[in-house]
Amino acid sequence: MINKNLRYLSIVEKRILFILTGLISGATIGLLVYYNLTGFFPPALPFTILSIGSGLLGLGIQTLLFRISDLINRKVPWQQQFGLRFGLEFSINGLISIILSVASLSIVLITIAGIEPAMLWETYWQSYLFLVILILVFVIIYTIIMLLFYAQYHFAEGQIGELKVERKQIKLQFEALKSQLSPHYLFNSLNTISSLLYQDKDAAEEFIRRLAETYHYILGTHKKQLVLLSEEINFVKAYYYLLCVRYKEGLNLQINIPDSLYSSFIPPMTLQILVENAIKHNTFSIDEPLTIILSAEDDKLLEVSNNKTQQPLNVKSTRIGLKNIELRYKYFTASKIRVLNDDNFKVSVPVIEQDKKPVAA
Repeated sequence: MINKNLRYLSIVEKRILFILTGLISGATIGLLVYYNLTGFFPPALPFTILSIGSGLLGLGIQTLLFRISDLINRKVPWQQQFGLRFGLEFSINGLISIILSVASLSIVLITIAGIEPAMLWETYWQSYLFLVILILVFVIIYTIIMLLFYAQYHFAEGQIGELKVERKQIKLQFEALKSQLSPHYLFNSLNTISSLLYQDKDAAEEFIRRLAETYHYILGTHKKQLVLLSEEINFVKAYYYLLCVRYKEGLNLQINIPDSLYSSFIPPMTLQILVENAIKHNTFSIDEPLTIILSAEDDKLLEVSNNKTQQPLNVKSTRIGLKNIELRYKYFTASKIRVLNDDNFKVSVPVIEQDKKPVAA
């Protein structure tokens, strides 16, 4: 979660800080170079003029370096090629800063101090060397600051992305939850309990226990991103028992999943939604039964398949359940959900390993 106490600078504040940094850096370098040349700092008026002039030069150079950094970042991002990026940033920024600063100092010495161009290096080589070292120090500091800036930016961006993913997943799981807590489903369950109480109290007690198991699972997992496949299968078994009591005969569920996959993970209610879809889109009876098979393929895919019987009247496929599963799965794997609709209807979903974490869409 994003730290609520963390305060990010506004655009205006960032611009003010940027301008002040450029002005102060430029003025500092200008005054230090003047001291190196003369052995003392200038009096008030020249001090002000020198500070303003070198400050504006520093701001101009900093603006140019920032643009160059942005251009380099598009080609060589910090987070992908750190060493290469740091080397490029330091080399290019250092070279440009030295050229512009040395040129500026030379112009000042020629125009104001009246020094002959041929005598500049011979007379003031120590000041030029001092300027180069000073520039390199400031460029290193600038490069490190840019590194910290991009690191903070991408860290905040990553936190925001994780929060968006979490919110999307919670929304999708809430939609799946609503379908299981619908008044219609609860009404049918209560009607079944009412009928069983007069026919078979033991069966009614078992039905209530299984109904409680399903609701306990639903309410306990609606905020979880993944659950153990073994937990999901136990949930499906309890749900299947309720269906058998309700529909009496003609419904068969076969679970042929190897034990080795029971420790893998799956978004909650995935298998239940697929089982429910099979029941919703088929009519069945003892003469024309509906068989739903839960199996696995190459220990990589979970398959839910069913034979196709006559479709109930006034029931159209909206694919909302499948869409919900697809959207939740895409945060954990690039593998696609496969749907095969021929003699049988089959949906294959990937097995998710334990170390998988949700990623931004």
